[in-house]
Amino acid sequence: MNWCVYSKRINAILCSFVLKWQVSKEIQKGKEKWKKWFLILFAFMLFIANGCENSSLKITEEEVEARVIEDHTGEIGEVKIISVSHKRGKYIVEWENRENCENRVDQIDDQNGDFIKGETTIC
Repeated sequence: MNWCVYSKRINAILCSFVLKWQVSKEIQKGKEKWKKWFLILFAFMLFIANGCENSSLKITEEEVEARVIEDHTGEIGEVKIISVSHKRGKYIVEWENRENCENRVDQIDDQNGDFIKGETTIC
């Protein structure tokens, strides 16, 4: 047996292993850089999205209350506003009409005052 032949093969295997390890280490560093840039970009986009959500309201809370009262007051009873809140581009108005035994939650667009959705409960 020629030990030199085996020694060269082992040396070649070890050299290729070390080379692969160094290359994978460089790839890992590159991935870490991309992760950092991705996180920075994601944080920036999140910041922009939050800024867009708090855009100026075109319809005030009082106008929304007046619209709900006007649209839902009928021949039977009077509408009483229980609560008004603002979330994600819409007002959420909870109201009741005791004489009519009616409760409702309306969602109204904060830009144009249109009704988006309503849920009614009748006794």
